[in-house]
Amino acid sequence: MSLCSENIDQIHHTFGNLNKKVELNPDLSYEEEPVQILDHELRKLRNKTVPLVKVLWRKHKMEEATWEPEETMKEQYPHLFDFGKNSRMNSLLRGGEL
Repeated sequence: MSLCSENIDQIHHTFGNLNKKVELNPDLSYEEEPVQILDHELRKLRNKTVPLVKVLWRKHKMEEATWEPEETMKEQYPHLFDFGKNSRMNSLLRGGEL
């Protein structure tokens, strides 16, 4: 199916009125950017325990934060885990309470 200019105008009209601006890649995908770790949780599976972190993403509301594997987030976004020794988040990630 080819996109004619009428269809492109309709797409622009639909997305052009959004308050959030998103830069699209040529394949119409976009990059999410995490801004903060909100919480930490250990999820018990059948044979193992998986550490998860709740991530707030740029241009998303607090209610849209998602649980992600801690290991993956540390590999891709190590700057999110740079806390001082006595920070509240460091305490949380070590099993403490906020």
